[in-house]
Amino acid sequence: MSIVFADTFYYLALLNPMDEAHRRAVELTQTLTFEILTTD
Repeated sequence: MSIVFADTFYYLALLNPMDEAHRRAVELTQTLTFEILTTD
């Protein structure tokens, strides 16, 4: 399984339906075939 870095852009897009990247973030999340890595 691959590991992918997700930053604030991804999480804000995922949480905000008004974000223009929201649809892509949701689609990506629904088809996860990798682990997400984040930092503090």
